[in-house]
Amino acid sequence: INVSLGSSAAQLLRVNFVTDLVGLATLKERWENINRRINDHESPFFQSYAWCAHVATVRLAGSSGHFRLCVATVWRNDCLIGLWPLSLQKMFGGWIVKNLDDPFGQFAGVVFEHQVDIEPGVLAVIQNLKTSRYADGLKIDAVVEQTPLHIALRRTRAISKCVNQAVYVDLRPHPSFADYAETVNKKTR
Repeated sequence: INVSLGSSAAQLLRVNFVTDLVGLATLKERWENINRRINDHESPFFQSYAWCAHVATVRLAGSSGHFRLCVATVWRNDCLIGLWPLSLQKMFGGWIVKNLDDPFGQFAGVVFEHQVDIEPGVLAVIQNLKTSRYADGLKIDAVVEQTPLHIALRRTRAISKCVNQAVYVDLRPHPSFADYAETVNKKTR
C-alpha cells in the first residue's frame, strides 16, 4: 500500500475493522440508516448491509481460508460516520484488501453520513491499513470515475490506472428510465 497522506481531517477519525459475522450483524441498523442518507454513487444496493452480509456469509462458508472480512468502520469520537465494505483476499501468497463483494458486485463504493467525510474517511482507512500492516496490498476494482471514492483514491495516489471494465449507463442526468429510453437510438435498442 503506497499512498500519500496528509489530511489533518483524517487524523481526527478512528478506524476499526469488523472481521467476523457477529460484528457485522451489530452494524446492521446503523449501516442501513447511513446507506439511506448518502452514497458515493447511484448504485447503493452494492453497499447495503443486506448485500454485503449475504456475500460475506457465502464467501466465508466456501472460501477455503482465502477470504476474510475487513469492513472498515470510520468513527468521529463515539459516532459511526461511515463504512467501507472491504475484505481480505489471499492472492499470490499475500492478503490483498478488495471490495467485500469482489468479484460479484457491480461497483466499489463507500457509505458515509456526509459526503464531506468520504475523502478523510478513505484516507484514514488507508492510513490505518498502511501503518498496521493489516494487509499486503490494496486493489479496489470497479470504482466509478468522478465519484467521491474515486476522487479520494486519486488524491491519496492509491489509483495507479483508471480502467472501468464494467459496462454501465449513467442515469443520473435523466429523471426516469423512460426519459433515458427516449434518448437511445430506436434502431439499436
